[in-house]
Amino acid sequence: MQPSKFALITGLSSIILLTVLSLGIEVIATLLPHEDDEHLISKGVHVTRTDVTKDESVEELMKTVQQLSGGKLDILINNAGICYTMPATDTEVAEVEKMFKVNVFGPMRMVHYMHRFVIEAKGVIVNIGSIGGVCPYVYGASYNASKAALHHYGNTLRVEMRPFGYDTTFASSPRDTDPCSVRVVNIISGEVHTNILKNDHGRSLPDNSVYYPMNDAFQAHLYRKPGSGIGRDCALAFASEGARGVAFADINLTAALEAAEESKAQATNSAYRAIAVQVDVSSEESVQHMVDTTLKEFNRIDYGVNSAGLGIKQARPVSETCMAEFDNLMSVNVKGTMLCVRALSRAMKNQEERLVAGRTGPCSVGRGSIVNLASANSVVAFPEIVQYTAAKHAVLGITKTAGANSPDPKTAMQANPAQALDNAPHGIRVNAVCPSWVETPMIDKAFAGNPEIRLALSASIPAGRLARPEEVSNVVLFLSGPKSSYVTGVGWLVDGGTTLQMKHG
Repeated sequence: MQPSKFALITGLSSIILLTVLSLGIEVIATLLPHEDDEHLISKGVHVTRTDVTKDESVEELMKTVQQLSGGKLDILINNAGICYTMPATDTEVAEVEKMFKVNVFGPMRMVHYMHRFVIEAKGVIVNIGSIGGVCPYVYGASYNASKAALHHYGNTLRVEMRPFGYDTTFASSPRDTDPCSVRVVNIISGEVHTNILKNDHGRSLPDNSVYYPMNDAFQAHLYRKPGSGIGRDCALAFASEGARGVAFADINLTAALEAAEESKAQATNSAYRAIAVQVDVSSEESVQHMVDTTLKEFNRIDYGVNSAGLGIKQARPVSETCMAEFDNLMSVNVKGTMLCVRALSRAMKNQEERLVAGRTGPCSVGRGSIVNLASANSVVAFPEIVQYTAAKHAVLGITKTAGANSPDPKTAMQANPAQALDNAPHGIRVNAVCPSWVETPMIDKAFAGNPEIRLALSASIPAGRLARPEEVSNVVLFLSGPKSSYVTGVGWLVDGGTTLQMKHG
C-alpha cells in the first residue's frame, strides 16, 4: 500500500477542495477561528485554525503537518486572500498593508515554514494569483499590486527551486516530467465567485473624493457579484429531497459549477445528475439557452425556481432615487423573472402530465411547477426602497397572471393575446414565495459594518430572528411538489410574522 499524499490548502475553496480530494489526496485545510468546519470534517479533511499573517500560528501549523504527513507535503496551495477595492487616489495605506499581509506575506510565510516538507516530497507549490496582477482591475490598484507581487515571487521561487527534484505524478505534459525542480505554479484566475469580496462590503468613497460624483458606478462595481443564498439552497434542497437531476444556473459559471459539485454529496437519488449553466436572466437569448440546455440533458423540466435578483445598494427617499439602479433592478428582478417564466412555460406546455399516488388514488400534478422568489415587499411597502418594492410587486403580478385560470385557453388567447402565458389550463402551476429578511450574502452586504441594525431588525420581527435559507427553500419545495397540486397564482409569505404588523397594500 502506497503512503498517503498530502495537500495543505489555505483560504479553502470548495472547488479546489473537491478537485484535490478526487485525486485521492489527504487535505489539511486552514480556517480562521470563526469559520465553520463541520462540512470539511465530514469529508475527512484535517482542519487547523491558522492565521497566515502570524508566525506563531504558522509554526503551530508546521507541527501539525509534520505530525499528520510525516514531514512530506506533496502540494502546498496558497489561496488565502482578501480584496481592497478603492480608487488609487483614495487608497488608505493601512488597508493596503493589511491586504499585503495576507496576499503577499502570507504565501511567503507558508513557503518559509513548509518548504522542507515540499522538497522532501518532491512536491508542488501553487500560488492562486489573479488576472488583476496582469491587467488593470478598475478601482483595484493596490489589489493588483499585491497579486503582481505574488506572481513575481512565484516566478523567482520557481527558479530557486530548480536544484530540488520533483515527483512526476502531477506532470501535465512531457516537459513537466523532467525531474529537475520542485514545481512552483502561479494560477492566474479571472473573476470568480468567492468570499474574497466580503472585505469590500459596506465600503464607500470618501466625501472629498474626486470620484464622488461617480459614487453610484463605484457602488455598482462593489456589488457586481451574484448572490448565492436562497436560490442555491433551493437547488441543493431538490438534490437532497430525491430529484433525479438539477440544473444550476448562474451568471457566474464558477459559482454554478461549485454548487453543482456540492449537490452530488447531498443527493439521495442514485441516478442523480447535476449540470451547470451560465445565464444572464436579463437576456432573452441567454434564458432560452438555459432552458434548451436543461431540456437536452434531462428531457423535461418538472420544477423551475426563479431566484436571480438584485438588492438595493443604498436606501434613499423617492426624491433621491438612483434611476440607474432602478433600471438595473427592473432588468434583472422583473424582466429576468418574466423571461424565465415565459421560457419555462413554453417548455412545460410540451410535456406530458405526471401522475403520482394519492391517498384516494392516482393524482395529476400537471406538466410542471414554477416558483418565483418574490418578497414581503411584494405585499407591503417599506420606506426608501421604492425600486426594490416596485420590482417585487411586479414579480407577484407576473406570478398571479401566469398562474391564473380561464375556462377555455384557446378562447382566452384569442380574446386577449397577453393571456397566452396563463398556465393553469395547461396543468402548469405558478406561485411565489415572499420572504422578508433571510440570512444571505445580500443581507450581509446590507448590514456590513452595522451589526446594531441587524440586532434591532431581529428584535422587530415577531419570530425574533432572521430566517434561514432552508426555511424558505422548504416552502419552495412544498409549492413545487405534488402536495400543493391545487395551489397556483399565490404569493406565500415567509416572514416570521413581520407583515402582520403592517398595513397591506
